[in-house]
Amino acid sequence: MTLFFRRLRAARPVVARVGFRSAKVRPSERRKATIGLFCSAVLLAAGASSAQAQLPVAQLFAVSPPGGKQGTTVDLSLAAGADLDGANQLYFSHPGITAAQKMSMPGLLPVAPEPLAGQFTVTIAADVPPGVYDVRATGTFGMSNPRSFVVGDLPEIKEQPGNNSQDKAMPVEVNSTVNGTADGSNSDWYKFTAKAGQRVLIDCWADRIDSRMDGTLALYDAAGRQLMRSHDVHRRDPFLDLAVPADGEYFLKIYDFVYGGGAEFFYRVSIGVGPYIDFILPPAGLAGTKSAYTIYGRNLPGGAPAEGVAIEGRPLEKLAVEIELPADKATERPMSSMFVKPEDAELDGIEYRLKTPLGTSNPYFIGYASAPLVMELEPNDDPTKVQTVALPCEFVGQFGPRGD
Repeated sequence: MTLFFRRLRAARPVVARVGFRSAKVRPSERRKATIGLFCSAVLLAAGASSAQAQLPVAQLFAVSPPGGKQGTTVDLSLAAGADLDGANQLYFSHPGITAAQKMSMPGLLPVAPEPLAGQFTVTIAADVPPGVYDVRATGTFGMSNPRSFVVGDLPEIKEQPGNNSQDKAMPVEVNSTVNGTADGSNSDWYKFTAKAGQRVLIDCWADRIDSRMDGTLALYDAAGRQLMRSHDVHRRDPFLDLAVPADGEYFLKIYDFVYGGGAEFFYRVSIGVGPYIDFILPPAGLAGTKSAYTIYGRNLPGGAPAEGVAIEGRPLEKLAVEIELPADKATERPMSSMFVKPEDAELDGIEYRLKTPLGTSNPYFIGYASAPLVMELEPNDDPTKVQTVALPCEFVGQFGPRGD
């Protein structure tokens, strides 16, 4: 688009010189040229008026809250949008999520209840898998663009007003998800009670669910000392991994990095001790096979310390599991719960989550291999210790330790 306007500006002087170049134009010809230019201007103006007179297009910018728990009902509102006149239906990309428009309560007069604009009751079936789904609004001007609606398996609460300082922090439970909105110049504060030895993971979803918020997290103890701070871990979303040092209350501060705020700056933050996947080896497998994989992550039930493996100084655990990949690759929806880079959009695979008594993990992508997988065998750091492989194959390895 920038290149187009640069060319247009460069062409204008040439057009002008062509139109009025000769000083020997006859008066009659000049009048004809003037009339022609006038007619052209009228036609251009008519075209612009016609473009402006097009019907509005329904636009949905945000819903509140941006998610809910499996097997529950959620009071949802269209928090921001344009041309949503008459919006009386919501369409979700999963058939297990349905919505009905809320009606006004009957008063003292015998008046029939009326629909409440932009207010819906959303029902999430218990068998809807955790993930990110699309929601669209339908009204007078058609169906809107999609926004993200997240289904989780933890208890959910909605931010209450007035939690803009540590002394007014809103209490929440460990193993819960909070839905909130950044307040611009203010910060949102929450407090929770944790026990020594717990590994509490705090995961904020904003950028990953189409929010305009550039989230930042800061964690404090009861004395007001900052223990941790996070920004831009998963895309522009923050993540904290707290090894709880002592029993007591801890305070979480959430805000937009440049102190933006409003309905479109929504977030979901989960505070829990459930499992978290950092990566899986091998990262792919043959369709229709059931194979052994190793999960590397945190709070993995039955997991063992992954010696020498850490991310940003936080040690990881490892857990051996068996994962079955479907034979029909076409039925899978790759990486439905997170954005993908353009170069990853064509990759075939599944979204894997580890299910445990403490909850379901975050999603992780496992791709489909096109040939048998061969794992790296150490030591193979010089030509005398070369690893021999049989073709065709897909080779999987790791660079580690440093200098490998």
